[in-house]
Amino acid sequence: YDRLARLGLTVADVAQNVRIAYDGQVVTSLRQGDEDVDFRVQFARQARQDERFLMNLSIPNVQNRLIKLRDVARLNLGPGPSSYRHYDGERATTVEADVDSDVITSLEVNDMVLDHFRDFEQRYPDLRLRVSGEAQESQESISNIMVTFTIAVVGIYFLLILLFNSFTQPLLVLIAIPFGFAGVILALALHHEPLSFLALIGSVGLIGVVVNDSLVLVSHLNEMRKQFPDMGRRELVAMGGSNRLRAIVLTTLTTVAGLLPLAYGLGGTSLYMSPMALTLGYGLLFATPVTLILVPCLYMIFWDLERVFRRTKA
Repeated sequence: YDRLARLGLTVADVAQNVRIAYDGQVVTSLRQGDEDVDFRVQFARQARQDERFLMNLSIPNVQNRLIKLRDVARLNLGPGPSSYRHYDGERATTVEADVDSDVITSLEVNDMVLDHFRDFEQRYPDLRLRVSGEAQESQESISNIMVTFTIAVVGIYFLLILLFNSFTQPLLVLIAIPFGFAGVILALALHHEPLSFLALIGSVGLIGVVVNDSLVLVSHLNEMRKQFPDMGRRELVAMGGSNRLRAIVLTTLTTVAGLLPLAYGLGGTSLYMSPMALTLGYGLLFATPVTLILVPCLYMIFWDLERVFRRTKA
């Protein structure tokens, strides 16, 4: 300690420089694909295995002079302290690996490992095997997406109840959502794209877009029922559908025309926006024709059910 003080150093200075030399320090990071790659500066492997490099380690003091470690310290060999890792309060051993994504995905590797050790807990009752990393993050992301999807559907349903003053007519509007998802799955299959997290986010956004066509149609049919109470059901639904046909088709085509260039990377590729644009565009494009045919038919069915319930109640 006296020698450290005379040379303008502290124990913390020595410990910090030794740690950086052997453990390294992250100095910058680079974005590669969809993840950040850290750049760590440390001794080369050969230097870390030779104690001469350690004793010649230069440590800057308060005057920015470089002091050799051998001038202020000496080496004593002996057993080091034991290091135990814990997971959820229990002793654990962690096995980590990087996966070549061009050959196989981490989820497939995890499935192979779990299949290989499927009787692990039966053979070793005191041990448990847990999978984390990307597999755990993917599972949590999917769970969060499902919660978000449920909240979105319930929120839209209650807003439509306020709009139509009915508990059944919002179901006519929401019926377009499953067909929108069918378009998403078909589009991803044709483009050989995975159902990724970004595609799921686009599917959640699709919920709010795909209901617009059926909302416009059902709202217009309700107005026509008030204006022409004596008109027949088929004539009224046919007239209402034809009145809103051009508006629905043009709205869908303009939205899809704005999304598909982004989905195909025309003018520049976006790693994050392209899957969302692909799901939104094709989901809306697939759901609109089904909506134009299915919603009028279901509207007539609901109309018949209303008459039956009124007659039964009377």
